[in-house]
Amino acid sequence: MKPVIVYVDDEPHNLTVFEASLPDEWDVHLYDSAVSALKDLRQLTPWVIVSDQRMPVMSGLEFLELAVQL
Repeated sequence: MKPVIVYVDDEPHNLTVFEASLPDEWDVHLYDSAVSALKDLRQLTPWVIVSDQRMPVMSGLEFLELAVQL
C-alpha cells in the first residue's frame, strides 16, 4: 500500500518543491487552500498531513483541528 500524504500550502512554489522531494511511489496530494483539502480529506484517508500555518481563510492549526474531526 502506498503512503498517502496531504500537503496544504497557499504558495505554489512550496507545493512544487515538496512534491519533487518525495519518492514517486508515494501518493502525494497537494492543495493550495485548506478548504479544498477538507473537501477531499475523507476520501483520501491520509497517513500524514502537512500544512502551512499562515494561509488565507484559515490557519494551518485551524485546518488540522478540523482534519482530526474528519
